[in-house]
Parts: sequence; structure tokens; C-alpha cells
Amino acid sequence: MNNGIKSTEQGLASLASGTAPVAAGTGGATPAAGSGGGGALGAAATGSAAPSPQVQITSTASQLAALEQSLQAQPEVDAERVRRVQSALADGSYRLDPSRIAGGLLQSEQTLATL
Repeated sequence: MNNGIKSTEQGLASLASGTAPVAAGTGGATPAAGSGGGGALGAAATGSAAPSPQVQITSTASQLAALEQSLQAQPEVDAERVRRVQSALADGSYRLDPSRIAGGLLQSEQTLATL
């Protein structure tokens, strides 16, 4: 049997039985990283401090987070605007301005392009 296949089968068997998996190609002699045999998880389990992962947030991500927070403060639906549009539709006075719609779409596209 191929050594790689044998190691994979041993790893799967040990996972199924609840024992620590072994690193591939070692014939079962070396615990796999993170299995409690000295890897990062093993260090955490023994109480020694592992280095904290570093996360860097881009300015765009910061802007999106701020936007999300400001949007959460807003109501989901502007009830007064809905009432005005319903009234205008009912009495036939609702008018669309195609150039205003096109301008808004272009402005949105330009804003998104800068992100």
C-alpha cells in the first residue's frame, strides 16, 4: 500500500476513534500540527500563551463599518415618504424625472468606482 494513502487512512481512523491524527508521511510517529502535540492548539491547551493574530483593517473597510453603524441608526422604511408616494400615485400626481434617475445612477457608479 502507498505510504501516503496509509498515512491518510491512519489519520481518518484516528479521527474516527478520537485519537490524535498523525502528520502525513511519518508512518504514525509524529502528531499532526494542532492535534495537541506541540502545535498552536497544544500550546493553548497547556496554558502557554500563543501569539495573537494581527488584523489590519483598510480605510475602505473602516468607512464601510462606519456606514453600517450609521445605517443601523436609521429606520428601515421612511413611513412619511411611503405615505407621500402612495398619495401621489393614488391621485395621479406622481411624476418620474428620467434625467434625475440617470444622474443618481451615474453618481452611484462614480462613487463605487473610487472604492
